[in-house]
Amino acid sequence: MKILPITVPWTVLWAVPLWRLPLPSISVALDACWAYRNLNALRPLWKQLTDAAPHVVLGTPPSRRTDLTSFADLRIRLLRRTIEIRDAWLALRGYVTDEDHRWIRDELLSHGLAGEQLDAAIEAAWLTCAVDARHHGRPYVPPASRPARGGSDLRDEVRWLRLIDHARRSKAVATAAATLNHRIAVRHP
Repeated sequence: MKILPITVPWTVLWAVPLWRLPLPSISVALDACWAYRNLNALRPLWKQLTDAAPHVVLGTPPSRRTDLTSFADLRIRLLRRTIEIRDAWLALRGYVTDEDHRWIRDELLSHGLAGEQLDAAIEAAWLTCAVDARHHGRPYVPPASRPARGGSDLRDEVRWLRLIDHARRSKAVATAAATLNHRIAVRHP
């Protein structure tokens, strides 16, 4: 009997705020949490690419502190981050030839990657090589049209870019990128 008086008030205390909170507010809050988490998760990939292609950044680049402490315009900032990553992708693609791209694919296939994981690893490896080639002043060759895989909407695009970022830190990508960087350096000392 003593459990009932203690249990009821706690249940009511937790339930009352939920009754008062309209459902759109919950979805707005969840969307803001999703945008905040992904804005910060994409920062390392964005930073690597925009350091190599700084002209793609719109205005002053946000600091790490701003990304962590500012909750204003999260969705717009996330959209901007994905656009800047894609613009850097376009700016860097001429540093890796189609032949190098095919070599990366074959190399990563030999590591047992397949499907979406393979596609993300290929993107991560050639982007890593392109950043290195740009930093070393290697020649830019206008690329043939290499199709860019991406998402159909912001959520799908963020998911795809996070796969690339995850693959970028894998041993298979690091090995393939290091080997290709050496091959490129021999070709263009």
